[in-house]
Amino acid sequence: MVTEQTGASLLAPRVKVFFSIRAQAHIPPEVVDLSRPGVKDKIVSREDAAAWGLKNVEQLWAP
Repeated sequence: MVTEQTGASLLAPRVKVFFSIRAQAHIPPEVVDLSRPGVKDKIVSREDAAAWGLKNVEQLWAP
């Protein structure tokens, strides 16, 4: 989930990660700043949380 975005970096926001596509599993929530130098992760598409079996997405917004 995108948590923070700036006009200078619309394609590299801060995101909250809570699901691993590689492992196909929930992971402990973690904030990743995609604008930091050396970060290779990126947003590749917009997804519907329900398609991944994620319920109560509103709770994942909590700090």
